[in-house]
Amino acid sequence: MSKEELKDKLIGIYFKKSYFGVGEVTKEEEDFIKQEIVCIPTGKGGWDSDKEMIKEHLEIGKEYTLDSMSVSQSSSTLTLKEVQGKSFNTVCFNFKQR
Repeated sequence: MSKEELKDKLIGIYFKKSYFGVGEVTKEEEDFIKQEIVCIPTGKGGWDSDKEMIKEHLEIGKEYTLDSMSVSQSSSTLTLKEVQGKSFNTVCFNFKQR
């Protein structure tokens, strides 16, 4: 699965989790997001404030573990297991499966 396909799948599943009436998350989807997903900050994409948030709290190119995502109709953020209490714009990351 490519990085883009993985990101699209994750966002699709978390979108269903965020909005009732969009569809129910299947057991297969729930199992998919329970696996360890690696998030790699790129330093690109998003607003200047998103890039500053990354520079302040993360290291570009370092691998972090996805904790969860919050997806709305026009934006999405993620939280990382290694950085509690902060959320980051998903467009600032590449993703891969461990």
